[in-house]
Order: sequence, then C-alpha cells, then structure tokens
Amino acid sequence: MPFKGGPEVLNEVLAQRLDLIIDVPILLSEHIKSGTVRPLAVTTRERARDLPNVTTVAEVGPADFDVRGWMGLVAPAGVPEGTLRRLQDEVSSILADVSVATRFAGLGVAAKTSSGADLQALLHTDLNRWGRVIADARIERI
Repeated sequence: MPFKGGPEVLNEVLAQRLDLIIDVPILLSEHIKSGTVRPLAVTTRERARDLPNVTTVAEVGPADFDVRGWMGLVAPAGVPEGTLRRLQDEVSSILADVSVATRFAGLGVAAKTSSGADLQALLHTDLNRWGRVIADARIERI
C-alpha cells in the first residue's frame, strides 16, 4: 500500500490495520517508551544505545544488513559559499550543544554534521543501493 509518509503508516499500525512499520527512531521512540508499539529489531548493524535488549536484523537475518535513516539540510543552487559555510558552522554549533544532543539522543537520533560533499556522496550511494534493490525485486515505480 502506498503511503505519503511514516506518520500515516504509524497511524495505521496504532489502529491495528497494519502489523508492521519500519521507520526512523524519532517517529517511533515515544510509542516504544509508552508501550503502544513493540520493537522487534533495529536495522543498524549495532544495537541501539537506547534499546540495548532489541536485536538487530543482522543478528537474526542477513549478517551484512545495515540500513540507517538520515536527514540532510540543503539549500537552493547558487547560494554563495560563504553563506553555506556560515550555515554549516551555525548548525554544527547547535548540534554540539549538550541540551540539543541530549534531546536528540532521547529520540534515538545520533546527530552529526558533515560537508555538502559528504551528503552528496551518501545520497549517490543510497540512490544506487536502493535502485538496485528496486530493480532486482522488480518493484513497480508508482
């Protein structure tokens, strides 16, 4: 079933119309803590720091399974380099703040900064990886 995003899928799971959701910790953490959903496994290679008793997919399935969600901050093409550098410096400073890092950690998010080139490389890698999965599984594009 096609959905517009994680919150829509989560609502279906909470209403017991769907049995399973795979999504980022920030969406699920409060529901895990309250007991309205039960974590079955994490998709990262290592166990989640805040869910140490929850197995990884790699422990019970393919040993090389490692899927991580990520978010990136982007700006329109043509923004001056100096502006981009200042934006990156400001975001880095915010993410280095202990209260911000603690809040993110409480949501199951490991916040970190990287360069625009690093983000571009990650995007390229993920597009290739998931493009192959879609092609190999013969998943119809919608």
